[in-house]
Amino acid sequence: MSENAQGNGIITKCIQSLTRYLFDEMKLNRIEIQCAAGNTKSIKVPERLGFTAEGIKKDGQWLHDHYEDIVIYSLLEKDWRKMFGNL
Repeated sequence: MSENAQGNGIITKCIQSLTRYLFDEMKLNRIEIQCAAGNTKSIKVPERLGFTAEGIKKDGQWLHDHYEDIVIYSLLEKDWRKMFGNL
């Protein structure tokens, strides 16, 4: 996303809508999001939406010229309902 569009909650709203779709329409029980450990803006998105950090994949992805650790977040449908109900 371009820098001038960042910080407006666009990605958070998109992920929230996608999460609702995956739980309501696709009837999933669990969703995972993976973020680069050093990407603080990306990490804020699952944290805002109630995802739980489960662990870190060491050197989980190659980016340009180096490996990066990946933080794995998950959210269960029942926990989503407790937090957000039927948005």
